[in-house]
Amino acid sequence: MKSKKTLSVILAAVLLLLCLSACSDNKTPKVDVGGKTYYNTVELFGNQDHTRIWFGKDGSFVMDENTADGPKEYTGTWSTKEDVCTLNVTGNDSVSKIILQIEDADTLTLHTTLPGSKSGQKFSTTETKGPTDENGNPSSEPAGDPYKLSYIPYYNVSQNSVYTSYVEFSKDGSFAFLDRNSASGGLEIEGTYTKDGNKLVLGNFTKYNGDPSLTEINFTIIDEKNLQLDSTIQISKKGNAFTTDYTPPSAPPAIPCTSLSSKYTYLYAVDGTGTWNINEYFTVSPSNTTDKLVYYAEDDSIVTIDQNGNVKAGQPGETKIRITCGDQQLVFRWETRKKGPQKIELTPASLTLQLNENGKISAKIVPENANPNLTWKSSDPAVASVDENGYVKPRLPGNTKITVTGTNGVSSSCSVKVEGEKIVFNMKDKATVRSGSSDKIPFEAYHYICWGSNYNKYDARSQVTFHCSDESVLGYDSSNGNVYVKGSVSSTTDLTVYFTWSDGSSFKATSPTYTVRVEK
Repeated sequence: MKSKKTLSVILAAVLLLLCLSACSDNKTPKVDVGGKTYYNTVELFGNQDHTRIWFGKDGSFVMDENTADGPKEYTGTWSTKEDVCTLNVTGNDSVSKIILQIEDADTLTLHTTLPGSKSGQKFSTTETKGPTDENGNPSSEPAGDPYKLSYIPYYNVSQNSVYTSYVEFSKDGSFAFLDRNSASGGLEIEGTYTKDGNKLVLGNFTKYNGDPSLTEINFTIIDEKNLQLDSTIQISKKGNAFTTDYTPPSAPPAIPCTSLSSKYTYLYAVDGTGTWNINEYFTVSPSNTTDKLVYYAEDDSIVTIDQNGNVKAGQPGETKIRITCGDQQLVFRWETRKKGPQKIELTPASLTLQLNENGKISAKIVPENANPNLTWKSSDPAVASVDENGYVKPRLPGNTKITVTGTNGVSSSCSVKVEGEKIVFNMKDKATVRSGSSDKIPFEAYHYICWGSNYNKYDARSQVTFHCSDESVLGYDSSNGNVYVKGSVSSTTDLTVYFTWSDGSSFKATSPTYTVRVEK
């Protein structure tokens, strides 16, 4: 009986714990970024160097990167909205915002391209720091009472400037010490620490880029929030204070960017054409905004852009360039084009066609991997026209030249002769004349002849025969080529006219049918 009662109590306790856990989960935000330290475990430039972000519970952050160009550091404030964490960077001329996607409680994904890292790299709290065994697994924590401090910036009064130097003490007994100075470079040290009374001893360096004679760094613990440096290292001087309560000088008022505008939506360049600056193609308002411009190319194999706006075309293709300034964004569609051809070879080099015979000109570009886009043009489209595939259509006897031009202006030409006879008629269709007036409609007829080297164009108006649906009303004056009213009509009427031509041989021609309105 007692056993059953005990079991019931245990079951009730378990159910209560489960209920409390569920209720707690419902009230807990998806991710509590504050107080977590995220580590980027992606390999950078061939070295497994840490790129780290620390989120302070007071809303501040510190991010440091090791890049091929040396250490990079970003500081400022952080905020979260839904699944996005935004780092608002201060004191940096090239980056104003760093955007991270919150994947889960332990993982962030970078959505901003920074020097030394690429969009899509992940930051996680699960990376193991500190001592490891021979298999790379975490070993036991070092002896001593871990000193529970996070990154601590300090103010160097003697230089009258803020250098974001800081120390991080982790609960696993490891530390990271970073000292920055724009004139002297930077110092980065990692290793383990122990506590001895009111002293912190930093040693067993696993990473160190300073004076090789330095094997330990010593701090005195003043109180829970303050340390005093007891060692002289590279930049910092003995006696410098580190505190969690440090407040940097207030920054000038922020002037937010209100718009990014451009009359362009599409930009392009030919591969290998050098570097140019995209800032010439858009406007920032207001011009004195304190928000920083951030540039990003979606595919840096097609185009690269640095944080000064310098653009360089890569391999041929299309992508997008995004520019942000504060909350404003501007997007350009970008194309990198192939270089134009060095030479265009046309086959045939000259072409003779009959009026009823179409022709074809083939173009070969050199080198073969050059931009294949070509422009085809006839110097006299009335004689022969050409399409974008090189097909030639004769229209009149005569001579013309077909020119093919590459995207870089390189061109080649083919001479085209069209042989045969053709008569061309021309009169204004749906013309109007008034009965009983001197109104006239001018008319043209030309006879074109081209055989071999002979080319002629004759006025054929005196050799045409006039036809009208009512020749009692309209007539034709062959001396000047005018259609005129020779009779009268009782009401407004539409008459049809056309012309025929023959030189007495087998070659004959008939004009289109024209409409003439005769008004009473």
